[in-house]
Amino acid sequence: MTEPRQPARTRLVRPDLYRDHVTGSLVPAERDLYLGLSTLADDEGYLLWRPASIAAALYAYASPASRQKVLEQRATALIAGDLLRMMPCGSCAFLPRAKRDLVTKSGVQVRQVFLFHQAHPA
Repeated sequence: MTEPRQPARTRLVRPDLYRDHVTGSLVPAERDLYLGLSTLADDEGYLLWRPASIAAALYAYASPASRQKVLEQRATALIAGDLLRMMPCGSCAFLPRAKRDLVTKSGVQVRQVFLFHQAHPA
């Protein structure tokens, strides 16, 4: 199976994101990364883990060297809070709370990264 394109999804944030004890306690920079990653994930919460392209998409106005470092620092905090899971294959990541915290604007279900993750060897 060929690698799918990185999704680009419009998300609506549920108000509970700010009231929840896990996501509400994130510092703004970590919450911003969480929301940014959700726009790059499919509707199951899976995303292709390509740090350079993720950093370029989310931190387009930062220098290439600094945006990679910022992504790594903030992603570490999300992993520690179990908001971001790196998949054993190393090429995918998962936002386990995405379906709970975020709503997709369109009614069309996008699952291409999830299907790609299920099909390729770990």
